[in-house]
Amino acid sequence: MLIRPASGDDYASIWSILEPMIRAGDTYALPRDMSEGDARSYWMGSDRETFIAVEKGHVVGTYYLRPNQAGGGDHVANCGYVTNLAAEVRGVARRMCEHSLEQARARGFRAMQFNFVVSTNERAVRLWESLGFEIVGRLPLADVPIAVAGIGPASHQEVSLSPGRRSSRTSLPARGPCPWRFRASGRCPARRKKEHRRRSRLAVRSRRAGPGRGP
Repeated sequence: MLIRPASGDDYASIWSILEPMIRAGDTYALPRDMSEGDARSYWMGSDRETFIAVEKGHVVGTYYLRPNQAGGGDHVANCGYVTNLAAEVRGVARRMCEHSLEQARARGFRAMQFNFVVSTNERAVRLWESLGFEIVGRLPLADVPIAVAGIGPASHQEVSLSPGRRSSRTSLPARGPCPWRFRASGRCPARRKKEHRRRSRLAVRSRRAGPGRGP
């Protein structure tokens, strides 16, 4: 499989991959009636680099690489990937993600963040986790995980910037129990918060009781 920068001549093949994804509306936060021209401006915009994956002369996938934010956030990369439906379950997405991490390192990015991964897209979530990404937060009432991975030296592991909140594996799930990854590691933020409140109450009660008296 060859992964190379895309050119304008490749867009017809890219559109054949993007259109089914856009019309389905279950993986990207894009309008289902998005036009071909608007999709081209989005996927091949001047603020990003676009790549295609080619196998036996056919385009089987595409992705873009860009800074996740401007200014103070431009050291964190962001990518979007789409695989040709006929080429799914053949490792195309994994190879594109691995390639994007290599490209991001080469360009001096220190982390990569996916801002909006729909939780029902379980195949993608499993893939990102297998490549070292961690879910660091969920959007309230949206059930949308935010995934982040450091790609530089250990001292440069990035903190995820989720909308309206700075988070480093401390964003609370919108509802329900903590994800298994928090429970298994003993770092469940909901439990930490509950324990902190309990200890605070005990400390207040103890101070009110005064010296020599129990809580």
